[in-house]
Amino acid sequence: EIPLSNVKKIATQVEEQESEKPKEKEDSDSDFQLSASDEEEIKRKTSWLTKKKSAVTRLAVTSSVGKVLLTKFVDEETLLLLNSLKSIIAKEDNIKQAKQIKRDIISIAVKVIVLYEEKNLTKSHFEGLQYSFRRICTAIKNGVSTQTLDQARISRISKLMGQFEDGLVSILKPHVTEKTIKKIGSVVNYLSNTKFIEAASKYPEFDKVVYVLAFYLQSF
Repeated sequence: EIPLSNVKKIATQVEEQESEKPKEKEDSDSDFQLSASDEEEIKRKTSWLTKKKSAVTRLAVTSSVGKVLLTKFVDEETLLLLNSLKSIIAKEDNIKQAKQIKRDIISIAVKVIVLYEEKNLTKSHFEGLQYSFRRICTAIKNGVSTQTLDQARISRISKLMGQFEDGLVSILKPHVTEKTIKKIGSVVNYLSNTKFIEAASKYPEFDKVVYVLAFYLQSF
């Protein structure tokens, strides 16, 4: 685990390494790259970020620091989940949509991580959200393991994801912009669509999604 005091040093090293590489196109497939609009939002429009004076929040304006923060907090299973979802969305919809959903999830995650590091959010804030997330994981895992991922269960999963969105928004709303709130809604609305859930379950990558959700249930 990377000590918080070393984030600035590590971020500088990452940026120096990246500066030696050819610049990627805007729609690069980098797992951690944030879109230009995300970086602009963090730089200019995110009120909680611009008001903070610590090194972490000043550094959080760059995608390189986003990478540092994510590698500190996100495990291999979560990256597997993100990549599996991206692959499913690319097949079911298109690669552009898949990349956008993944970037939005990462963008939201970085904001949550920085807020947590800055003590604006604590573990107690996430207790109800953790319960809500476990219900989603359980519903999907049980539906697959018992081969009962039918319309009734899919509708229940969709409803649970909506409740998760409500909980996340209530936690983050005092600290982030309306653009971020809309981004959360966009991601959840896409992933909780019953037609998407049904279609996603037919792809082999869905087995990896279920594996990660089962891992979460054992870990939390």
